[in-house]
Amino acid sequence: MTSSNQTNGDVQQKHEKTIADYVGDMVALESHIEEALDRQLTETQDDPEARAAVQRFHDMVKQHRDTLKAAQEQVGTPRATRSLLLVRRSWAKRPASSI
Repeated sequence: MTSSNQTNGDVQQKHEKTIADYVGDMVALESHIEEALDRQLTETQDDPEARAAVQRFHDMVKQHRDTLKAAQEQVGTPRATRSLLLVRRSWAKRPASSI
């Protein structure tokens, strides 16, 4: 019986870590998108219609990121996964207008 309980506990722990990793990756992704939209806000200053659209997207992404951060506090803070770090590095090399 102890072996079964330990196995169930191991499985539960693995599931919790997977969820924490996923939520952490989503927070990082939304944060990166928000940074790109911050740059777009400055680039669209001369076009009120474009700036308004970018502002709406920015606000939506920021709200989503904040919601994910609240969820992250509940599930724990993971270490960013290697794949997400590689994606962030490749995006960081791109100009904001390409994102």
